[in-house]
Order: sequence, then C-alpha cells, then structure tokens
Amino acid sequence: MSSEIKGRAASYGLSLILLIIIAYFTKEKIVEFVNVDYWIIYFVVFIVISTVLYVVIHEFGHTLFGWMTGYKLDAFAVLGYMFANIDGKYVLKRMYVPNVGGANFMHRDDDKTNAPYSLYIMGGVILTAATTIVSIASMLLINNAFITLFFYAMVLCGIFMTIYNAIPIKAKTGVYNDGMVLKLFKKDARSQEIFNKTQCVSLLALRGVSIKDAPEELFEIPESYKSVPFANELRLNKSEYLIYNGRHAEAESELEDIIRNLDESDNALKDISTCLLLMDYLINDADEEKIKNVYQNNKKNMETLSKYYLTAKYVSIAYKLKFENEWNIDKEVREFYKLAKKQDLNSGLELDMMKKLLSENSMSCLIQSN
Repeated sequence: MSSEIKGRAASYGLSLILLIIIAYFTKEKIVEFVNVDYWIIYFVVFIVISTVLYVVIHEFGHTLFGWMTGYKLDAFAVLGYMFANIDGKYVLKRMYVPNVGGANFMHRDDDKTNAPYSLYIMGGVILTAATTIVSIASMLLINNAFITLFFYAMVLCGIFMTIYNAIPIKAKTGVYNDGMVLKLFKKDARSQEIFNKTQCVSLLALRGVSIKDAPEELFEIPESYKSVPFANELRLNKSEYLIYNGRHAEAESELEDIIRNLDESDNALKDISTCLLLMDYLINDADEEKIKNVYQNNKKNMETLSKYYLTAKYVSIAYKLKFENEWNIDKEVREFYKLAKKQDLNSGLELDMMKKLLSENSMSCLIQSN
C-alpha cells in the first residue's frame, strides 16, 4: 500500500470517527434541522459554501502565521485566481493547478534556510482547526435550526480539511500537503533549502520574469542534494531554463537522468519530465524514431496531461503535425488557446512556440493574439 493511500485512509478514517462522536453528542441538534423543509438541499448548498470558505481560511492561515514569523506576502491564490504582489501592487492573475484549491507564496528578506517555518507551513491547518472549533460551539449555542444546519456543514468540512492537510500526504499529482512539507523539512534541513529555491522560481514567474531570463545559479544543486525532496522539481525548472535557452543536449541529459531515478510515487513528475523531454526532442529535431517511441510509450499520460498542462498540449499538437494526418488541427489549437487563457503564469513561452509552429506549417490563420 502506497504512502498516499495510507495517508488518505488515515485522514478519512479519523475524520469519520470524529464526525460520529460529534453526531452522537449533538443528536438533539440533528433532530432539529432534519425537520427543516428541504434540509438536504440546503445542506448540500452549505457544504459547497463551507468548502470555499475553508479554502480561503486555510490560505489566510498561512498568510497570518507567515506575517507573524517575518514573512512577506507575494501571492494569495484561491480557486484558480491569484492576487500577486507586483512592485507593491496586488494584481489579479489566473493560476490553474489541477486538484489544488488554493496556494500561498511568501518570502523572507533574510536567509530563509534558517528561518522559522513550522507556524507558516501549518498556519492553514491551525486556523482551519480553530474555525472548526468555533463552528462546533456556534452549532451548540445557537437555537436556530437553519443556522445549526449551516454550522454542521462547516464542522463536517472543517474536520476533513484540517485532518487531510495535517496528516502527511503526497498526492498522485505530485503535490505535497502541509503535513508532508513539515515532515520533510524536519527530516532533512537540505529539503528546506531546495524548496526555497523552487519558491524563488515561482516568485520570478509571479513578477513577470520568464524562466528563460532567470539567473542560472538559481537552479544549481550540489550532487549530494539530488536525492533530497523537492530536488527533482528544481531540476525540472532547470531543464525548462536549458530548453528555452537552446541548450538542448544539457536539457536532454538532465531530463533523462530525472526520469531514470524517479520511483512509482513520482508518476506526476515523471509525466511532466517526459513531456519536457518530448518538447526538447521536437524543438531540436531529434531522431524521429526516438520521438515516436517516447510519445507512444507515454501517449495515454500525455493526453491526460495535455488537458491542464499547456506545455503538454503544445507537445501533442507538435507531434501530430509531424507524424499524424487524421486529426482535427483547428479543434486542438482552439483547446490550446483556451487552456492558455486559464493560466496567466508561465504561458508566454508556449504561446510564442505555438505561433512559430503554426507559422512554419503554413497555418498562421490559426494564431490567436496573446
């Protein structure tokens, strides 16, 4: 059984136990709100509202405890939209990451390697737990069946979100939850150093700096750090930097080494690495049989990735233009631009490559403005 399945089972199981205990001690309240007309419909609506509220509360928890420990806010993202601090002004941007409801980016002006991090990392869990406790108290003290129903929904969502983010889990998408990040930082101090570098890369994107123009030293990793958590994420960033700067042989070597050393728990990273490798092959006119073998061996995963990852969509179109005849080019290109509109960050280079690709194939009429 994988660590992700164990973590999910533990979080679901513990959440269920706590809900049963709360239901037992609040059964009189339950009897009150089930007598409300259409209570199930209201309850479903309240669950949706509670989920959105807790995403905001969770991310604000990171922000609040980050501020308390000397961090400065760079961006606050909720449900696909991000308020990014650019030159002292907050600008609304789009940021689509599958299976991620929110994100928080903060930094310290001093040396972050030795900076306090526990409260910042677990701030979302702390504030979510506190809100859940307040919701339980409100549910018990307020004598109104309709309001009780709302707070019961808040309790249900709060318990699940608190436990799910507290128990260390690495999802199939490669995303670490708060508990896992804290666990990795405690286990190996080097992981915090590498994590901070990946955050710096993200901050450059937030500030409109292309990864192509990032300082190369930002991607440097000592050989002894390559097995450290978050190292492969930074190496992927380095590979993108190398590709966009035309250093294809170095990028190919880096990506092949990443793929070779990833285990089964890193399937998401492996798919992204394979996608970047294919992009490098296609841009650099690599051996056609090599391109075909890699693409066909990973076709299903590439098609899934192309639904939300702009680079994968570009790779899919570039591959089909090169090797396939029977497919709907208009539809695929429209999907590419539709996906680009969901993602303000890091889409400029892919848009430029698509423009070049369509122009080279005498399809300039399909190019859409940025």
